[in-house]
Amino acid sequence: MNMPAPAKSRPFSPLLLIGVLLQTGYWTRHLWLPLAEAYDRYTAVWLLAEGFTSLAVFVEFVVRFDQVEPRLRAAKTAAVGLLCCGFLFHLLAAYLDAMQ
Repeated sequence: MNMPAPAKSRPFSPLLLIGVLLQTGYWTRHLWLPLAEAYDRYTAVWLLAEGFTSLAVFVEFVVRFDQVEPRLRAAKTAAVGLLCCGFLFHLLAAYLDAMQ
C-alpha cells in the first residue's frame, strides 16, 4: 500500500502573520489615535484574539515541527517564541494596568 508523501510545510503560517499584525498593533497603537482608542476600549478582546492566535501557532509549530525545513527551523522557532513571549508581556501589562 502506497502512503502519500507528507505535505510540505509553508514557511510561515497565516496564523503567525495574524499574530505578528496583532503584536504590531499593540506596539504601534500610540502612533495612530483611532488604534489607541480601539485598544483601550477593547483590551480584553484584543488579548483574547492574541492569546488564541499565539496558542494556535504554538500548537501548530509543535505538531508540525518535523515537517519544517531544517534551514527554517531556527527562524520559525524564534518567531513563535517571540510571539508567545510578546503575548505574555501584553497579558502582564494589562493585568498591572487593571490593578491601578
